[in-house]
Amino acid sequence: MAFVATILSILEGAATDSTRALMFDYLGQPWFLMGSTIAKISICLFFIRLVGGVRQWVILLVSQLVLIAVLNLAFAVTTNAQCAPVSKLWNPSERGTCWDPSVEKVIGIVQGGTEWEAPELRAEVSC
Repeated sequence: MAFVATILSILEGAATDSTRALMFDYLGQPWFLMGSTIAKISICLFFIRLVGGVRQWVILLVSQLVLIAVLNLAFAVTTNAQCAPVSKLWNPSERGTCWDPSVEKVIGIVQGGTEWEAPELRAEVSC
């Protein structure tokens, strides 16, 4: 995933005009996000295997895993779904409609807020 995002970032940097650079920027954002999400899910799965028989830990870790996956997937999808047609994201002069930017801001705040939900457990479970 990160490889695809890196390729899109390289293309963004090599773009000859701002419209093309914005296109690669918007297309690369979900790939970067899902790469880190898969890493977090992998860590959670490792901890689930590690604590195996302790039911409370398994429930906590599975709920954390589902929360991370759902919120980050929603953020990745909404990054490119906020305009119709999608090409209006990188070409503002194109005809179409976009959401109010505050919608994406709120989604980002909610997505980022999942990092602090259990601070007392962070030392023991870091996923």
